Formats: sequence, structure tokens, C-alpha cells
Amino acid sequence: MTELYTGQEYPQHLKLKKKMLNVWLILLGIYIAASVAILLGLVTMPYYTRDDVISFGEKKNYFIAADVLLSTLFWGFSLFFFINKYIRLSRYVRMLKYLDIGLKEVYEGEFLRFGDVVEVKDGVEFYKMITKEWNERKQEYYERKVLIDREIEKFDICPGDRVKYVTQGNVLIKYKIVRKAKEKACGQ
Repeated sequence: MTELYTGQEYPQHLKLKKKMLNVWLILLGIYIAASVAILLGLVTMPYYTRDDVISFGEKKNYFIAADVLLSTLFWGFSLFFFINKYIRLSRYVRMLKYLDIGLKEVYEGEFLRFGDVVEVKDGVEFYKMITKEWNERKQEYYERKVLIDREIEKFDICPGDRVKYVTQGNVLIKYKIVRKAKEKACGQ
């Protein structure tokens, strides 16, 4: 069977997640230290000079403006970082953990097509592999939509190929083409 996940992905992505969090914590420490330094610089000024700096007349308020600029930059970066990078990576790591420890199920069906629409499940993007399977209880065929991680390229498979595959939580982990379809069906 062709494995889509080897088991090395979870520790690798978990390490990357911890590294990203550590970088953010270091930047948070630098931000707090700079804000405290700006505050101490403002507070330790002589009284008559501080009044000139704080008044909003002709004098500029450099300390407060610097702190507002620093805060805007840091929290804007943090918001972008957590929304676009860290949360997505965290959800991907959670999915990889579930793939390692979850209950695996084996199915066999006829491949029909790949779905065009990107689907999001638990914060991770997937595309669909649609197969036709026989339901013993209902005594009829039905379409099963198996999710494949969007980071994985679509593999070479033709409509009509018989596929045996392993899933966990309807996410494809392994697959094997049991029987190839006729040449005409694949467009070769």
C-alpha cells in the first residue's frame, strides 16, 4: 500500500509548532522590555521636562507615540501570526496526532473522481476522492467521499480503478490500486 503519512510528520510539525511559539514568546519579551524602558524613560524625566513632553501643545509626545507605534506593530504582527500561521499549524498537528492514535478502517471501492471543492474539517483543508462502494445492509451502491490532505498532490488513478484504502476519521492514510480500469476510461 502507498502510505500518505509515514508517522514522521507528527513529531516534525509538533517541533515546528513549538519553535514558532518560542519565537513569538521571545518577541513578546522584547516588546515588554521596550515598553517598560519607554515608560521608565518617561517617568524618570525631571518634573518640569515631563510636563512639557506630556502636554499636547507645541511639544511632541515622543515617548507615548513610540509606545503606541511599538504596540501597534507588535499586536498587529501577533494577530497576523496567530490567525494565519500558528492556529492553522496547531490544527494540522492535532489532525496528525489523531491519525497516529485513531482507529483505522479499511474500505474497498471503485474510484469515480476527485472532488473540485476544497473542504475544511477541523481547520484543515482537504479535497475529496469519491468512490462507489457496496453497502451489505441496504444492498445497494453508494458514494463515499474520502478526504485527502490538500498538501498531498492528487495521485495517478483513473475512473473505474478498484481501490483498497485505509482511513481514520474519513481521512485517507493509505491506498492501493487493486485492479486497473480499462484503458479507455483513463483517457490513455
